[in-house]
Amino acid sequence: MRSDQAQKTCVLNMTHQTASSLIRDFEKLDILKKWEKVGRNQGYVFSRYLALFLE
Repeated sequence: MRSDQAQKTCVLNMTHQTASSLIRDFEKLDILKKWEKVGRNQGYVFSRYLALFLE
């Protein structure tokens, strides 16, 4: 596990596997959308929140 992943899971108090599972669930529920990918890192956007500013 890279140090940035370890830091995020520590702050969120969950394992990397749990965080990944939540992200997949949020994508299925159309809460999160993939935004950009840089290397192995993936960016996400809270689509409903972003839509408030785009309408």
